Amino acid sequence: MPVGKLMIQAGVVPKDKTSAQGIRDWLKAHPKEGLAWMQKNPRYIFFRELGADAAALPGPSGALGVT
Repeated sequence: MPVGKLMIQAGVVPKDKTSAQGIRDWLKAHPKEGLAWMQKNPRYIFFRELGADAAALPGPSGALGVT
């Protein structure tokens, strides 16, 4: 189930604030609670910045560190 829908049902975020930007803003304002909400949706995609060293990689880094 989408995180926004779960947050509306729990009364955490009003329906008019469940756009991608609204949810992102809430997550930034509530980092500790946000982690738990993100984990409720197994399809939520997490990205991380690899920094300057990423340019030296032959391709994208997978979940097991395989490039």
